[in-house]
Amino acid sequence: MKNKKNLFIISLCLLFLTTLTGCEAHTPFVRIEERIMVQLVGIDIEDGDYVISVQFSMGKTSDGGKTENDLKTITGTGANMYSALRDARASVGKDFFFSHNQALFLGEDVIKNNAAEAIEGYLNYCDNYSLALVAGVYGKAEALLSLTYKDEYTGKNKLRLILENASDIGIYPVYSIYEVLIDAYSEAVRI
Repeated sequence: MKNKKNLFIISLCLLFLTTLTGCEAHTPFVRIEERIMVQLVGIDIEDGDYVISVQFSMGKTSDGGKTENDLKTITGTGANMYSALRDARASVGKDFFFSHNQALFLGEDVIKNNAAEAIEGYLNYCDNYSLALVAGVYGKAEALLSLTYKDEYTGKNKLRLILENASDIGIYPVYSIYEVLIDAYSEAVRI
């Protein structure tokens, strides 16, 4: 009787194990090759719509012994941050992975209109626990993201390189994302 009970338990365990082996469709998950590692994000406002610019690296390209980082910037437009981000995703056909994002650049119009709303949109739709720094830009954030850098600078952090040239490019000081959000709330209360 005890052997039959043990045999039944082993058979039941084997049955469960066969149902847990592998999966064909990875529908709830995004595979790593279907993601793009975002490095920089810029948010602008044009004609009342949000314009989000997302910069990512495509790896390195080689040209006669010289190598250069192959950076690409994708832009999306929408009535809110979600629709602008969705528009940018649609143009590339892959999901964005924001955990490697170094900086969130806010254009001058975003800072003047509602910086808190733009940062909240970024945190809601991009990266809930962001470690990105936030900087304001004179003019358009999209123009700053078009900056590329050559391999001789790869030993340096790209954000650091941008900040070293901040006076030439026109960038406000850089703070952590949550500091800026708290200050934006405080500023909104004062107005």
